[in-house]
Amino acid sequence: MQKRTILILIFAAILLIAPACGRQDDAAEAPAAVVEEDTAAQVEDAPAPAVASGPCNNVLFPLADGNQWVYEATSPGGDGNPTTSEYAWSVSAGSGDSVTLGTLFYDSGTVVSANVQCVDGAVENFPLTVSNLVIGDLEGAIEYTYVSGKYLPSLQELEAGNWQNTWQTVVNASGTIATDYEGQGMTIVLEDSPITMDWQILEKDVSVSVPAGDFSDAVRVNQKMKFEINSLSISADMPINISTTMTFDSDYWFVPNLGLVKTQVNSAYMDLFGSNFPVEMTGGSVLISSNLLN
Repeated sequence: MQKRTILILIFAAILLIAPACGRQDDAAEAPAAVVEEDTAAQVEDAPAPAVASGPCNNVLFPLADGNQWVYEATSPGGDGNPTTSEYAWSVSAGSGDSVTLGTLFYDSGTVVSANVQCVDGAVENFPLTVSNLVIGDLEGAIEYTYVSGKYLPSLQELEAGNWQNTWQTVVNASGTIATDYEGQGMTIVLEDSPITMDWQILEKDVSVSVPAGDFSDAVRVNQKMKFEINSLSISADMPINISTTMTFDSDYWFVPNLGLVKTQVNSAYMDLFGSNFPVEMTGGSVLISSNLLN
């Protein structure tokens, strides 16, 4: 059971790196080249970036045309040791109340894009585009459909809540993904599987250090994500096929008018045969550099 539980969690960790979700589409072109300067020495003395313009000018994540961020993601490796990968987000102009967010995976050169919908300065959905960072090559695809809630509140909502806000995001996931881990085949099947994310601001004006610099005005947000899996099968010595619910507890650090600078998985557990099994799980991402044009 121990090994099978680990296999299941590695597969479920598909959802750990990206903050939330949206529909993922292939991009015709790669995002514009990200300027990867050594910004660490500049951050403390530089003035705070101006609030971005456009439909997604969210104070916690300014998704404005031309803005770019580069991250390093850490995830569990197949041999039990952590592995690292880099990816970049790049925003281009959309239409109406949306923008286009492109994701470039440096290891593979793969580029995907998705629309981010915003309402009155609040970010409604966010693309889950970095899933293959966790376990490498996958066959198949998962489509994420927005149901309700928001990814990030607007400045007006945050101020009205005295920066102690709670909110929720709900999406459905459908599709099939298969991979091989240590010679054992794994397949996950989702059919309108709900993914519920409950968010809560824990602290404001906290200090956080990442490769991009040291910040003293970060906002730490907790996310509890529940992921219902319709069918997960593992072909091992004794093949199993189960339905299960995965729950993850993670923290996110946002710097106002700059964006997401850090994520960290605190804990994970699964409901297996009617019992909850806590499992040690590590992972997260840190901001390496950014280039904000607006």
